Amino acid sequence: MNAYNVASTCEVSALPLPFGLYSGTLVQATSAITVSCSNGIAYNVGLNQGLYGASTTTRQMKAGGSASLLNYSLFQDAGYSINWDDVAPGWVSGVGTGAPQILTVYGQIPAAQFSTPDGYSDTITVTVNF
Repeated sequence: MNAYNVASTCEVSALPLPFGLYSGTLVQATSAITVSCSNGIAYNVGLNQGLYGASTTTRQMKAGGSASLLNYSLFQDAGYSINWDDVAPGWVSGVGTGAPQILTVYGQIPAAQFSTPDGYSDTITVTVNF
């Protein structure tokens, strides 16, 4: 008799979140995270605070040539009301099917920020627990 074990695996990939030009008015954009987990495997996807944010509710992008910061938020829903965190209950949960599953990230830069003109960026770490 032969025995065969199938390992539980999850793979993740993410696309950049292109906010575009910010001119002091509210800006919203979306991106995608693709999660591929073994069939039947429960998983949680969390997003950390980034390089410059103090927490997942106070994320900030930094200007390339200065110390200027621009506040932004990442959400789980199209209503921009459920913060995407890296701990429960703020993470997104799912069950693997063996096929890629796409999770939408909803990003928002609030209005009325008076930042120095420059290119702003941040790096968010995506964590998948399974």
